[in-house]
Parts: sequence; C-alpha cells; structure tokens
Amino acid sequence: KPRADAPRGFAGTAPASVSEADGMDAEKTGGAMSPELRRNISILWSGNLIAPFLLAGVSAMLPAMGDTLGASAVGLSLVMVFYNLGQTIAQLLGGRLGALFGIRRVLMWSMYLFIALLALMAVTPSIGVAVGLRFGQGVAAGAVSCCVTALSVLIAPPRMRARVMGIVVTSVYLGLTMGPFVCGTLTELTGWRTVFLIITAAAALLCPGIMKLPADEAAAPGGGMDAACVMLLIAGVTAVT
Repeated sequence: KPRADAPRGFAGTAPASVSEADGMDAEKTGGAMSPELRRNISILWSGNLIAPFLLAGVSAMLPAMGDTLGASAVGLSLVMVFYNLGQTIAQLLGGRLGALFGIRRVLMWSMYLFIALLALMAVTPSIGVAVGLRFGQGVAAGAVSCCVTALSVLIAPPRMRARVMGIVVTSVYLGLTMGPFVCGTLTELTGWRTVFLIITAAAALLCPGIMKLPADEAAAPGGGMDAACVMLLIAGVTAVT
C-alpha cells in the first residue's frame, strides 16, 4: 500500500494524476505513449536542447565576438569558463529550489531569466559585460537542465521512465553536435548579435508550452537553504574552476 506521505510520482508511491493516467494508457496500448505525454516530453526535450546548443555554439562565435568587442584570447576564454561555472553551481542548487518552490515554477523562472540574458547578450558593449551575462546564462541553463530532468521523472509512468529519460538526454548531445555548425554558419551570414536574437526568439516560443506542463507540489512550508553551505559551495566550485 502506498505511503500517504510519500512524494508524488515515484515508483511505490501515490503517483501524480498525469503519470497514473498515462500508465493506464500505456498498458492498454502495449507501452505506447499517450498524446499528452508525447506533448510534454517534446516540450521538455526542446527546453533541454537550447542550453547545450548555445554552450557549443558560442565557441564558433568567439572569433567574431573578439573582433567586434576588441577582446583578448583570455577574455574570450572567460566567456566559456563563466558559463560552465554558472551551470555547475545551478545544477547543484536547482534541485533544492525546485523542491522548495515547485519544479515547474523554477523551470519557468529559469527560462525567463535565460531569455532576458540572451537578449541582453545581443547588445553587450564589452567583453566584461559579456562574461557577466554568460555567467548568468549558465546559472539559468543549469537550473533549466536540472528541472527538466526532475519533471521528466515525475510525469513519466514508472515503466516508461528509462525510455523517457533516454529521449530527453538525446537533446543534450544533439545540441552539442549541432551548435558549432549552426551558430558558426549563422554568424557568417547574419553576425553574432543576430544569432543571440534568433536563439532568444526560439526559447521564448517554449514558454507557453512550459506553462501547460503538469504542476508538481512544492515542499511543505518551513524548509529552506543553508546560506553558509551555499556560499561554501560557490566558493569551492569557483576555486576549482
């Protein structure tokens, strides 16, 4: 018998309504996904594609950015380093934020932040500002990735979770593969600032779909984050970087 206090949506617990309904549909159709689950996974897959696409794509844009902003090789390397730093920090903290405020809510906030910073990147005046914006983009991207993974587990029926996770993870490696070629080509055709605007528009198109994803339950009031541990984590990861 499921425990009354168990988290929603996990095996051996009281499942969320979406997972339960999709599990019944899967049994009736021999393991096929329901239309609603297909739509939700498509949204999560697309959201998980943008961050690695941009991570790899910016590497092809660096020479053009250096020419425009008059940046040195060290300055351009920091554009990549600070993005990875922000993403690492957010990956570790995003799960806790999702538990406190709701995973879908944190995913939505993170996507809004990611879009805003992408738009600002298109008008950045200097390499210093670009490095700061890239750090913020990394934080937002890491939170998006963390929340996408958690939501994928929550909305998938127990017998389909491995399959769903495999589908969602493919977006990461596809983004890493496509990013340099697509962004490099677009940079030559339109300029690197326009590329950021194009990615901004693509990310904005996902927001209505994310808002329609099944809502999860936040943790009970009274929880929080240990500020000292958070600062220690950030300092430690920064020092290693």
